[in-house]
Amino acid sequence: MSKELEYKLYLPKYSNVDKNNARQKISSKALEKYVKKISQHFGGASVTPKIAGCYIDDYKKLVCDENIAISTNRTYTSMNTTIAEATNKSDRKFIESMAEEAAVEFGQDSIMFVVSPHDAEFVDGPYLPTIKKGIVEKPNTVLNRLLQ
Repeated sequence: MSKELEYKLYLPKYSNVDKNNARQKISSKALEKYVKKISQHFGGASVTPKIAGCYIDDYKKLVCDENIAISTNRTYTSMNTTIAEATNKSDRKFIESMAEEAAVEFGQDSIMFVVSPHDAEFVDGPYLPTIKKGIVEKPNTVLNRLLQ
């Protein structure tokens, strides 16, 4: 069992920023930017493309929006306590800065991020030294399909 923290950033599937002040689906390029930054910081990320986020508005009505979650994790097992605490503080500040950036970019009142302890393991599979040309798709192609 490993000691880990999971970091999740929830992005809106539809932006409130549009030249006509109308909702518009975020682009795969915009999503790719956040996935890439998080992957560069943590080493990788997973995208869950369809999540409903609901809240009670000022008029006491239930409002639900479509969201996208980008999740990643950090293992602290091999770090001493001081390094683990400093890394966690840095990681938390990073994911918070991603939420702040997304709130501005997508015209949101707020963007949620979550940091939670969990136990995650990677199971090794057979290593294939070469992948046939054309099998691996460009990130934008995959992310665009997720936004459909």
